[in-house]
Amino acid sequence: PTPTPTDTPTPTPTNTPNPKPIYLPLLLREQCDPEKAVADVILVLDISSSMTGEKFDAIKVAAKAFLAAMNFPSDHVAIVTFATVGKTLIPLTGDEAALNKTIDDMVLESGTHIDQGLLRAQELLATRRLDATPMVVVMTDGLQFEKSLEEPQVLAAQLRASGILLHVVGLGTDVDAAYLLRMAGGDQSKVHLSPRSEELTAIYVEIARLIPCPPSAYWANR
Repeated sequence: PTPTPTDTPTPTPTNTPNPKPIYLPLLLREQCDPEKAVADVILVLDISSSMTGEKFDAIKVAAKAFLAAMNFPSDHVAIVTFATVGKTLIPLTGDEAALNKTIDDMVLESGTHIDQGLLRAQELLATRRLDATPMVVVMTDGLQFEKSLEEPQVLAAQLRASGILLHVVGLGTDVDAAYLLRMAGGDQSKVHLSPRSEELTAIYVEIARLIPCPPSAYWANR
């Protein structure tokens, strides 16, 4: 016998569901403890002739207090000075004794060229450790040489743009606070004014305690 053909069932149409988000676990290796974070810091110090006497003594005391607040040998610090030219007195090192001796041996010179100090700092931080927080702390009691007023602003902007923390310290009553604020990119928290020499040490210790983990320690550089 020949089979009797039957109708093929027609599929019932169904709506395509809208996709829903799928949440997957994200394992992050963010292990930076702010209490244990390491830093590469350049102290840029004004040694122009206007720093003579009490001011120069205060600089040395404050710089040593900053060193005392660091965690050596994990942290590294360099000493850069500027007057007419910028000089690297000691490159980045974790040797606290060598750094203290370098500070003791500083002598005054003539001229105030902040840009020269920033240039040396920029060069030193080009070889900084990738796991260290980079910071530059500039201290001055005066104003940049008037024929190159814009140079420090340009260099400071370059440092900030490359992820380097920049703090500016103004010592004395005749500093141009507005000029220093521009160097800090308009961030008031990065400008520290010290009208009196005896206030300088506390400022440097405060800055040392502000060193956080580097952005590279966090996912998406946050």
